[in-house]
Amino acid sequence: MMTYLKLFWIFIKAQFCRIFLRRLNVSFIKVDGSWYCDINGWPEKFFPNALMVGDASRLIQMNSGGREYVTFEVIPSRKKRSGNNLIELTQTSSSTTGGGYYKTDFGNADLSNIWLCPVTLFVLGRYPEYIYFRRIEK
Repeated sequence: MMTYLKLFWIFIKAQFCRIFLRRLNVSFIKVDGSWYCDINGWPEKFFPNALMVGDASRLIQMNSGGREYVTFEVIPSRKKRSGNNLIELTQTSSSTTGGGYYKTDFGNADLSNIWLCPVTLFVLGRYPEYIYFRRIEK
């Protein structure tokens, strides 16, 4: 029961950030060559669910600066924005249980099939039409 309360709290915090702050910091950690979303308070037994796969993993790797732990400022948006040093993901489709598919024209890589799993709902509160992000230098 406590695990589900933690998940509910993470979801509520995501809604707060989405509504009031309109941006949040999202961190990723590389473990045994694979990238995972490092969600503050996320129950350890669900850690495998935070695995980034396919083009999502490639995109993080391309923007990691060679680090094993990286944090991005993330701005979910319903409309197209512009800004310095922002990478834009554009939603191509989504479903609550099936995740969201995005594309980007970042760099020279073909990243037209970026899949974000339903854990995105806990982090961002929804599958936004656009996701903008940039790496935070620490």
